[in-house]
Amino acid sequence: MHRRVGLGGSGRASEAGRKGWLALSDSGAGTGGETIGGMASGPGVRVVRVGRADRVSAAARLVGGDSPNARQAGRAFLDRAGTHGIDLRYFWGVPRERTGRGGGFSQAMLVVPQTGRTAMVFLSGPGAASVCGHADRQNADRVGLLGEVFEQADVGFG
Repeated sequence: MHRRVGLGGSGRASEAGRKGWLALSDSGAGTGGETIGGMASGPGVRVVRVGRADRVSAAARLVGGDSPNARQAGRAFLDRAGTHGIDLRYFWGVPRERTGRGGGFSQAMLVVPQTGRTAMVFLSGPGAASVCGHADRQNADRVGLLGEVFEQADVGFG
C-alpha cells in the first residue's frame, strides 16, 4: 500500500491523491520494522521501516553520533518531534545485525514531508567502526538506504 503525502496550509502532513506528491510505502508502520518492498538495495543492504518500538534506537543513531549520551539525544529528539510537526512515520534504517553487533541500526534516515512537493531528509553521519562497520561499509549502507527509500518514493515534478 502506498500513501500519498501532501502538505496543507498548516505545514502538517495530510493525505492527498494528487499526482506528483511524495508517495511512501506505509508498510512497517506498526511497532516493528519491515523490509521495504521485501528486497534490499545494493549488495547486502537491508532497509527496514522503523517501528515505534525501535524509534529511540534509530533516533539515537540519527542525532546522537558518537556521543556516550546518544540514546538520551535520541529520546530528546523524539520528545520534541511532535512539537515541531515532524512526522515519524517515514523513518527507515539499516539494522545493525548486518555488522554482527546485534540490535539497533548502523544507519538511520528520516524523511519529513514539506510544502511544495518537497521533503527534508535527515541521514545519519559516520559512526564508530566498532558499532557501524568500517567507513566503506558505512558509506555503502547510507547510499543503499537513500537509494531504497527514494526508489520507494513516487516523486513526480510536472
